[in-house]
Amino acid sequence: MFSLTRMVLMTRYPLRTYGHGNGAWSVALGSLNSNSVVISAGVGKDISFDLDVNKSHGCRVIMLDPSPTGCQTIERSKPLPPGLVFEKTGIAERDEDVSFASPCHPDEGSFRLPVAGHALPTHNFRCERLATLMRRHNLNKVDLIKLDIEGFEYGVLRDLLKTKCEVEQICVEFHHGIVPGIGKAQTLSSILRLRVAGYFLVGRHGLNHTFIRGRGGASRK
Repeated sequence: MFSLTRMVLMTRYPLRTYGHGNGAWSVALGSLNSNSVVISAGVGKDISFDLDVNKSHGCRVIMLDPSPTGCQTIERSKPLPPGLVFEKTGIAERDEDVSFASPCHPDEGSFRLPVAGHALPTHNFRCERLATLMRRHNLNKVDLIKLDIEGFEYGVLRDLLKTKCEVEQICVEFHHGIVPGIGKAQTLSSILRLRVAGYFLVGRHGLNHTFIRGRGGASRK
């Protein structure tokens, strides 16, 4: 078996952490400003990242989560500050109602990619492709997309690269070893496709990865 740590090369780049605890993500320092647009897919139980980004820069943050868990989190967080928008929509590889498996642990609350042979109940939620979401919001580019979507990230990244959506930075949690049936090879394949498309891996904490488009090469201090 290969080691993902040995196989994946990381480019040095200064990072800033937004959010706290399980909701923290590393973002390239100086990459966001008041004109930025951030898409945050997967609210779950924590919007500390979204709140921190919005408070720090005053930028627009579009939060997506079709699940009851995400919707309940938003209800508890209201009123939302200006610039934070929530949509009860998921992001996926296709524009359609998509089947999600119920959480393995109800207290944890993550609705995830269904796996054949696992008898968890499923629920259909409305999802859109990134290109569709961008057209609907009249966006030519996205400064940052955060994907914490429980196994659906592989299809979303495939579609993002296929449609050549203008995305400057990608924060994604890969779910090999978490969602049954997803192995390290699937994650490595996604990372290599991103690299071929011009994205450089600049940060990693556990399964959370940060990629920047076209900024690799020299290390930065």
